[in-house]
Amino acid sequence: MHSMKEYQTKIQQLTKEVKELKEKLLSCQEKYSASRKEIKYLRRRIKELTASRNKWKGKNKDKGKKIKELKKKEKRREEKAKWHQYPIWIVGLSVLLRIKANCSYASVVKVLNILNIYFHLNLRRIPCANTVQNWVSKMGLNQLNNATCEWKEKEVSIIIDESIRLGQEKLLLVLICPFKKQSEEALSFSDVKVVYMKGAVSWKSTDISKEIKEHILNQGIKVKNILSDEGNNLIKTAKLLQLTHVPDIGHVIATCLRQTFGKDPDYQLFTKRIAACFLKGVNQDLSYLLPPKLGQKARFMNQERLVNWSKIILNSWEKLSEKEKNFFRQIKDSQPIIQILDDCIKIAKIVASIFKKKGLSTETLLEVRRELDKCKGAKGLVEVFLKKINRYLSEYEAFISNLPEGSCIHVSSDIIESMFGKYKDKANNYALTGLTKLNLELLLYSLKDKEIMLKIKSALEGIFMTDLKEWVAMHSPENQLVKKLKFFKKVV
Repeated sequence: MHSMKEYQTKIQQLTKEVKELKEKLLSCQEKYSASRKEIKYLRRRIKELTASRNKWKGKNKDKGKKIKELKKKEKRREEKAKWHQYPIWIVGLSVLLRIKANCSYASVVKVLNILNIYFHLNLRRIPCANTVQNWVSKMGLNQLNNATCEWKEKEVSIIIDESIRLGQEKLLLVLICPFKKQSEEALSFSDVKVVYMKGAVSWKSTDISKEIKEHILNQGIKVKNILSDEGNNLIKTAKLLQLTHVPDIGHVIATCLRQTFGKDPDYQLFTKRIAACFLKGVNQDLSYLLPPKLGQKARFMNQERLVNWSKIILNSWEKLSEKEKNFFRQIKDSQPIIQILDDCIKIAKIVASIFKKKGLSTETLLEVRRELDKCKGAKGLVEVFLKKINRYLSEYEAFISNLPEGSCIHVSSDIIESMFGKYKDKANNYALTGLTKLNLELLLYSLKDKEIMLKIKSALEGIFMTDLKEWVAMHSPENQLVKKLKFFKKVV
């Protein structure tokens, strides 16, 4: 048996041990709580660091891709076509400056010099104007050689015209476009392709039909119609090829205006007065008021300019000085014929706008006829003009009636006129200049920027200078300028 004292001592020891254990438990609980907080923080931190690491991995991957792209670009930047010393990007930039920016060849060289200095391109050599000309010509000939490939087994319309500015030669140009109109917009350069081009002293229907048959019809292209002006040789060409000829609406309107006003005494007097004003007013203090110059060719396609000028003069009559009134008195006397011509041109613009934008279809014919019905009751020359327009509408109706229901086709060849006009603005107007390799740039007007860049290498590697010389010799043997240069060349 233990004594009471021993029990008390034992209880005290146990109490002390319990107290120590409680303190130890509290300490462990505090440590556990702190550890839980730390673990929770560390877990959250691990998630943050993992997300951050993944983010930086992505950034690093993107940077790696950019570095690879930059290396590829740098490699492409120095890429050259075989047998050529200039990088392809220099060739592409030069061609685009000529074709899209309308720079002269000399200006292209100047622009390259400026870019080399300003952007520190470190180009050791800049191509000369003649080199740039050769690049453009090679690309044009390459495009011409492959022009028909993408149109095989497709239904198309061909647009034909000939220019008369190339010295003694006429340039025959043939464009191709889809037979059916695909949008309510007039044809643009990107909608057409040049498939044939050749110079000759004259173009007879037999010659044109032979070239079209050989270079287009025999290539597997399904030509449905010929769209052009009403030149006799072009109409006969359509007959020889057994194709339907669709007259261009712009030339149709010009023809109707010519047939209506061409022999009218009042109109003839009006044009004589316009010409007299232009000649007499040169170098006078009223020369700023002079009318636009009358063109001898395609005059009736530009009547709106004369009418607009006349209307401005007549509407501003009270603002003119006495001297100016006396000078333009005869124009005021021609006011009746000006008004009649203006009425006809307003009708013509409505008709042309519908056909150019919406094309030729049963619906557009009805729409045009509804517009012409609003002019019923017109007398005199306006009535004559309406009859002329209606005669051509009957021709259009006969053509569209033979097509499947809902067909809509192109009826405006303005695009070929625009192509000629764009080239003429940049071309040398020297009288002896005939068809040369420079005319090959016409082929590039219908290409987009990316198309030009993609075709550079194949064009430079596939076309040689001998090919250009052979093409010129074949398509323009009677170039008067070349003959002159050879004849008068200095013999050293």
